[in-house]
Amino acid sequence: MVDVVSFDLFGTLVDKRPVDYFWLELIPGLYAEERGLELEEARREVFSKYEDVGESDLRWYLPSYWIEELGLKASLRELLAEIEPMMEVSEEVLRVLSILSTRYRLIVSTNSSMEFAELALKILDPEGEVFERVYSCVSHLGIPKKTREFYEYVCVDLGVDPRKVAHVGDDPVYDCAVPSSIGIRAYCLGSGERAVKNLEEFARLVDCADC
Repeated sequence: MVDVVSFDLFGTLVDKRPVDYFWLELIPGLYAEERGLELEEARREVFSKYEDVGESDLRWYLPSYWIEELGLKASLRELLAEIEPMMEVSEEVLRVLSILSTRYRLIVSTNSSMEFAELALKILDPEGEVFERVYSCVSHLGIPKKTREFYEYVCVDLGVDPRKVAHVGDDPVYDCAVPSSIGIRAYCLGSGERAVKNLEEFARLVDCADC
């Protein structure tokens, strides 16, 4: 029996483009403007600094770290306000959340920092009635990826057996293989083992597990 349904955030419930724009366009653009550089030169410098840190390092995911590290004058609040209008959620997502929220406890499990997650929640759950919890491995545990430790923490915090949790995301490792290793019913959007074509198919599988 499924009790809790867990969703990855960007790339699963919300389009990734606003966050990609933040890192790949907005930050380099501001760096170019403030340093008096051509945009392409600024991109090379910023991307080189990203790579020096690397995605296995917690700092990679922290917008406040990069604003300070790059010496940008804009505040994080100002930068987030610029990408907020770009946040989009599909009718399919809203429909699936509306249906599943009447039957299960819904949560978000993401490796995005809470600054980005909170922007997405403004359109996903503006009244705070859909999701019981939002878990960020970066913001809550200080780890860069959704490891076994992260999923175990989520289950303990919710007081639920992992076998009663269903999760879906777009990463075959961190949204499927890792949670599956502790007994969570995990699925991946796209192709590969335990793949689902879309969230509606995932919702049907969750309901079938409850039959």
